[in-house]
Amino acid sequence: MPRISTKDWRNLPLDRWNPTTVHSMLADLNEARSGVTYEPFGGGSVQQRWATEKGQVKQALTKYGAPTIKRYIEICFANNPKPNPQYPVLSWGFMWAYLRVELSKAQAEILAAGEREEALKLAEERAAAQAEQPDPDWW
Repeated sequence: MPRISTKDWRNLPLDRWNPTTVHSMLADLNEARSGVTYEPFGGGSVQQRWATEKGQVKQALTKYGAPTIKRYIEICFANNPKPNPQYPVLSWGFMWAYLRVELSKAQAEILAAGEREEALKLAEERAAAQAEQPDPDWW
């Protein structure tokens, strides 16, 4: 099986996501959205801003999980108005500072999807257990 780069956010399994994966997703989505190269949000040197964002993303991935963070980014891009010359990039720092309400939407969606998956799995297990037991009315 070929190894998938952590920059390949479209093909990398969610359990292997890290800050590099999230930044690759943000770079690709910003490029597609506005044709602009991704830059981290905030003050300080570019190196300091990258380090700050990587730390924030790592903490978010640890606390909320990659499925929620991926969905959060998708929701932010879907609900954020078109870029403008003053703010051409939708960065992690901006989303985390000003669009955090979208995180709860992402969490709710992931939780609901997980509950559906859990319910389907439980139903399948029950059906399999019933199929293994003989029918008492068969005799």
